Amino acid sequence: ERERERERERERERERERERRRVEREKLERERREREREAARVEMAKLQAIERRVEEKRHAGNDAWRQGNFAEALTSYQAALSVPGAERSKSLYLVHSNMSAVYAAKKEWANSFEHAKKCCTLRTDFSKGYSRMGTALFELGRYEDSIKAFQICLRFEPTNENAQKSLLAVQERVVRQQSVPELANNAEPNVYAGAKRPADAAAHAAKRAAVSSEVDRPAAAVAPGQAAGATAAAASAPPPSASPQTCAQPASQPVATATGGSAPAPVFRSADGALSAEAQAAEAKKKAETAAAAAAAAKRGSVVPPASGTSSGAAGADGAAAPPASSPAVESRVTELQQQGNKAYKAKRFEAAVDDFTKAIALCAAGKVPPQLHSNRSAAFIELGQPTKALEDADACVAIDPRWPKGYSRRGNALHALRRYREAQQAYEHALRLDPENQAVRTSLRGCIQAMIEAGAHQSF
Repeated sequence: ERERERERERERERERERERRRVEREKLERERREREREAARVEMAKLQAIERRVEEKRHAGNDAWRQGNFAEALTSYQAALSVPGAERSKSLYLVHSNMSAVYAAKKEWANSFEHAKKCCTLRTDFSKGYSRMGTALFELGRYEDSIKAFQICLRFEPTNENAQKSLLAVQERVVRQQSVPELANNAEPNVYAGAKRPADAAAHAAKRAAVSSEVDRPAAAVAPGQAAGATAAAASAPPPSASPQTCAQPASQPVATATGGSAPAPVFRSADGALSAEAQAAEAKKKAETAAAAAAAAKRGSVVPPASGTSSGAAGADGAAAPPASSPAVESRVTELQQQGNKAYKAKRFEAAVDDFTKAIALCAAGKVPPQLHSNRSAAFIELGQPTKALEDADACVAIDPRWPKGYSRRGNALHALRRYREAQQAYEHALRLDPENQAVRTSLRGCIQAMIEAGAHQSF
């Protein structure tokens, strides 16, 4: 019994020892936590002191900047960067952003870019930093990088109107820069390098001046040696209220891979009855053969025979046998049908307009189709919600006259409706290279860029 009692006493002693150790551990843990809290308070006080000093210098720089004292502003900002521990300041990115703005005001664009870059490195989602970077890159002549910077700015702040305007301005500068060698050297556009421009430059200029509305004017009767549609005819109907340049786009169309306009035609898969790849290849081959025959006939000085189905189309147009393809009667009938199509388009009878333009095209000899017919029919197809057919007509228009900007704007409208935004952007830019003052195309390009932004189609900077 005494032995059992001694054992119980030893067990109680062990329990008291365990309790003493537990209390000691808890005390040590409390002391450790208190030391950590104290260290955190000290660290926070240091950070707050650094932040206050940095903010004090930054606000002093802001005040000097507002007063136009750029030297003093830069001195204050540099003092903010020189504060001990400034690299730990949460507002350091704002100092670099403001320094970028001051250097921009001084037009020291290299320094402005460097500080904007540091700003974006410190805070990767700060839209204003990318905006400042885009401005500096633009002034440094690095237009492609500038475009990317503005695109990232808009990704973080899609409603930033200044960035949207700046992005469009850079896009237009690129267009103007690219247009200088082409227009100065009278070179062919790259998109349709194989097409031939009209031989008579004066007639081509007259034709461009005659085209003032969204539905193009009909071509006047021309001599056999002239390019079809080269001279202006009677005045056409005024533009319709629903302009094809700004018409609403279909709600849903698949996005196709960008081709840049010079690669083989892609396979369209839209809801408006697009051709299959095989059918497109056959159609392209047929068009190429027709164009080759037209070129050979032009060299021989002979009249090109009408394409398959042309005679029947001519006979069906007025109930009489079709006269020769180059006769004044045919040319008069083509003009009449085009005027009818223009009136139908103005009256929003788009199916009738397509029918009239189709009949007019069928009456024309191969290689003699005025580009206005394809342009007008492309606009009508857009209104009917058939962008793939509109694109085919726009491509035909550009192939006939690659120096006429309206063909590229029609191509841009069709590609925009197909949600092929990058190709649409290229088409609009090409139209602006040929006609830099066209405000309708500028508006369409702006809408295309906005659509790309909303669709998240831009690449990272």
